[in-house]
Amino acid sequence: MPAKRLIYATAARATAYVWSHGNLTADASFPAGEDGTAAFANYVNAVPNSLFYVLADVVEEDFHQESVPYIRGKDRRALLDRKLAQRYRDTSLSAAISLGVDRGQRAEERIVFSSFTNTQQLHPWLVVLRDAEVPVVGVYSAALIAPQLTFRLGLKKAPCLVVALSQAGLRQSYVERGQIRFSRLGPLEAAEVASPERTAEAFERETTRVHQYLTAMRVLPREAGTIDALLIAPPGQARQVDPQRLRHDLFYLSSDPLPFRKVNYTVPGHSLHTLDETDLFIESRLEALGYTVEKEACQAQAFQLLMEILTS
Repeated sequence: MPAKRLIYATAARATAYVWSHGNLTADASFPAGEDGTAAFANYVNAVPNSLFYVLADVVEEDFHQESVPYIRGKDRRALLDRKLAQRYRDTSLSAAISLGVDRGQRAEERIVFSSFTNTQQLHPWLVVLRDAEVPVVGVYSAALIAPQLTFRLGLKKAPCLVVALSQAGLRQSYVERGQIRFSRLGPLEAAEVASPERTAEAFERETTRVHQYLTAMRVLPREAGTIDALLIAPPGQARQVDPQRLRHDLFYLSSDPLPFRKVNYTVPGHSLHTLDETDLFIESRLEALGYTVEKEACQAQAFQLLMEILTS
């Protein structure tokens, strides 16, 4: 029986793992560049009786949600292919993932379009596999593993933010009803990776930031309140995270005292409107972490501001 081998590819290197009985064992590592590619070619040629799985974990990955007419068969495939081609220059490593069908007066299917936007950094490893004529089961996205992970942990319906610490950095994926809605990879500085305390601070900072982003983009409903956050990290880093502080930050920004923040509302007894209060809160948290906060004025047209107020 062919041996299973997983190639975990980041922007910096490719790491080969032997996959046996549900366990992964690191077998070899290859830095990006000509020398690493040549060493990878020697490795692949030495293990021809193998099935290769490629798992890519890179920053340059896009997710876009759109509703399309609900059609089936060849027409649906042609529509999705056209949508992918319109959004991405290179569709060789792209996918269209269904989030379900809204059956109103006009049935529409909610689709997440996803693609690696810089396939060139994966190209050297894939060329080696192609030239060696070894069987490649598929090229997979680290972000798209999150739904399977939450399913195995029993988090099938509840919204969940999966935060995983890996060689590539800190990946945050928002999963809702078993489907991926959003994912981003934030590289960590060397000092943050080396220190469990700094890694924990990065986890708290980035998780709060992505929660704000998802709320602002209306991916996460404003009235949703708190959501589960699942941290995947070595024990040393995981123990350093302060769940009470994280819970307080997210709750303050999403549910206390309002499930939203806007310029035209001031909490009774407060001197600032809720949006200014949010800015001051975020500024104070960033300064407490050692960051220098710079403010930039942004003018808004009266009509656009009025429309935002009326629709919020």
